[in-house]
Amino acid sequence: GRLSSSICASGIEFTSATRYHYKQPVMAPMFMRLLLIWLWKTAFCKVRAPSENAGLSESFLQLQLEKLQGTAAIREKKDSLKVAVMIVAPKGLAQSAPGWHDAFAVLAHSVQEAARKSSHTMQLMALIPDTLPEQEKEKAAFEKLGIQFKSVPVPVPLSQVVNRAGAEVLGNALGEYEQLKFYGAAWEDYDRAVVMDADVIFLKPIDELLEATTAPYAASGVYDHEMDLPSSRFPPINSGFFVVVPNKTDFDKLVSIYRRGDIGGNGWDASGTGWTYGTGSQGILSYFYNQVRPDADGFSTDSPIKGIDYPGMSWTKQPASSRFLPQDRSVYNVIDTAPLQEALAKGSTDVDRVSVFHFAGGSCPKPWTCVHRDGDDLCDVMTQRWWDLRSEVAAGQGLDTSVKQCSKDGYVPLGLPLS
Repeated sequence: GRLSSSICASGIEFTSATRYHYKQPVMAPMFMRLLLIWLWKTAFCKVRAPSENAGLSESFLQLQLEKLQGTAAIREKKDSLKVAVMIVAPKGLAQSAPGWHDAFAVLAHSVQEAARKSSHTMQLMALIPDTLPEQEKEKAAFEKLGIQFKSVPVPVPLSQVVNRAGAEVLGNALGEYEQLKFYGAAWEDYDRAVVMDADVIFLKPIDELLEATTAPYAASGVYDHEMDLPSSRFPPINSGFFVVVPNKTDFDKLVSIYRRGDIGGNGWDASGTGWTYGTGSQGILSYFYNQVRPDADGFSTDSPIKGIDYPGMSWTKQPASSRFLPQDRSVYNVIDTAPLQEALAKGSTDVDRVSVFHFAGGSCPKPWTCVHRDGDDLCDVMTQRWWDLRSEVAAGQGLDTSVKQCSKDGYVPLGLPLS
């Protein structure tokens, strides 16, 4: 029939209109399809029309495979993203408590393991305010953990915020150091920037998230619905882990909004968004990426339909004007919440789906604080994953690997040679 006649033609064509993502997981199915077509062609077509297949041999398959692999290498190189993975460290590393030394080491190791399995090029770095004392000591400590040292100025000191009432509000939480998270938007040498706190661990590569964060979106992450107010327009973004597409114009506009300091009970610029815990980066990032365009004055008043963003529950529906892409909260920047526990109990999600976990606040205590929550299986599993990563760090550093959990006397630091 027509199909057999087409396949029995002198070659197999892949039209330019067909798009293939030539990554390792996809290579095997494509190769198997090509192999099956060639075997079918060899067996079927030789019976129907032997003269049509004169000279066809294994070299045909080899040639097509070499073409496929060559194209794959070109496409892989073309599609590979250069990613800055930024740990925001306003208090540095060398001058922090030993438990935090280990937290940075475990996070760095988890990122490096995820990067090793990623299709993209990831560069791990720490953002430090240039006012922090003993910069050279800090630089040496971070570099011993394989973390690049980036000393940057605070974009707008609180003393320079125009609205003085707003400046007083912005002094809560981390105060002016919250602006360090704006730098994800600043460095256009990178295709993507991951911005995060140090109490996070990677359990899997985040390629899907990096690739999804593209036009029309300029940022992605999770909403912090537990910190939201019923009267707000958009929920705050949990800024403990998020992804942005670097754009210096975005950075400059963010800084200009912060400099004005028009934050109050009705949000930033009376937009309805941003009045939240500490009124720090959580609120301004949500306002900016949901309602502001860097090349236009004012802001959008379009509203989302708020959801919970867990499997088996309602999902937030964003307005078309938004540039923020909310993610599944059971996969990225996972925080131990009551709705997540409900989704786990119903079987709507599973702990094995977690790609990035966040030991935030008291929801799941930071492992090095040695505070345990009884009856919380999710927290137990994630805490054990942290300890497993810690053991890998100890082995890699030639340190004691026998410590597997907190002792009755509390946390026993790794004793990393950072000085």
